[in-house]
Amino acid sequence: MKTIRIIAASAAVLVLAACQAGDAPASDDTSAPEVATTEPMAPDGLPPYGVFKLTSASGETMMENVKQDGTMINVVKDVGNVPGTWEYDADGNFCVTMEGEDGTDCYAESMVDGSWTATNIEDPEDVWTIERVMGSEALPTQAAE
Repeated sequence: MKTIRIIAASAAVLVLAACQAGDAPASDDTSAPEVATTEPMAPDGLPPYGVFKLTSASGETMMENVKQDGTMINVVKDVGNVPGTWEYDADGNFCVTMEGEDGTDCYAESMVDGSWTATNIEDPEDVWTIERVMGSEALPTQAAE
């Protein structure tokens, strides 16, 4: 009986030692390390989504609700709500595809002397001044006056 206890005890020690040695299995993962992705920022240093008042060079105004999920809604006087989508292109331009319009318009954005502007890449006469509407989390329901 003494021999069985010694063998059992020895086996238990060996199993314990094997478990401790094998607690951290060697990693055979040869994939590239994960690279942290950074979210693009708007020219004002904040995320590109939010509620904005846009004013064209001709004085036309509209409200724009840019959502984090890549959707957006423009609220245009005498037109109403116009849904669309947004993204950044490879050159860092802010691109929008609006329902009912052909194609995508991309805008180069800049901040000069505290004034945020967006200029249409294909039509440099299409320039908008952008003002972030702070503290507004709800979709504007009326066009800017």
